[in-house]
Amino acid sequence: DGEIAVVFVIEVEVEVYDEVVFEGNRHLDRVAIDGLLGITADRQVTRIEAEAMRKVLIARYRRDGYAFCGVTLTDLPADELGASGLPGSRPLRRLRFAVDEGPEVTLGTVRFFGNASYPADPVFGLFGSGNYLLRDAGLSLDPRRGFVAGSAWSRETLEEDLDRLRLFYRARGFLDATVDLSEAKVSPDRTTVDLDFLVVEGPRYRVRSVRVEHVQDNRDPLPGQPLHPASAIEPEL
Repeated sequence: DGEIAVVFVIEVEVEVYDEVVFEGNRHLDRVAIDGLLGITADRQVTRIEAEAMRKVLIARYRRDGYAFCGVTLTDLPADELGASGLPGSRPLRRLRFAVDEGPEVTLGTVRFFGNASYPADPVFGLFGSGNYLLRDAGLSLDPRRGFVAGSAWSRETLEEDLDRLRLFYRARGFLDATVDLSEAKVSPDRTTVDLDFLVVEGPRYRVRSVRVEHVQDNRDPLPGQPLHPASAIEPEL
């Protein structure tokens, strides 16, 4: 009837690389990278897998303190592939991971504001009785102390330490306490970062009374006399 039917046939080609190479990786050697990414000698990596590997590699570098690390993927030209495949087979392909590590960022100073109940650190960062935020909250944060450099800094560990600080307060009765990062000041050479934390402690809750009830599995009152009456249990709590 004067109409033309047009059919499009789409063939999806999966990009497969016979070899991947890494450049610029000084902090992590090839053995460590292969173990991290699951690369073996006979493994062919697809482009989708390579993108996922790039993200994993960046995350590892940043957790190790290389906060400004970047990784780019580049297909190598055909003349760099070396030996070709068998006659009639597809040409061999190789992918380059170019790693720009950037400087290693360590922790400088750590300051807390609003922490009326617990100081940040005891004298000399070690001695002192009572609870101290940097010593007793289980933090990975270890600021610079004199000529001793601080710990490696990363956003990932920072978020974990914020949760640890909140748990530290909640475990001591400050159920409404909040702890947030108010400022992160990076040095001009991008090698150290100073952190300021804002603490809103709120009220401290205390136990007013304790009541012991003996019940059955279905929460109904226990018939008869319990093995240990409530009057004997409550003083032990």
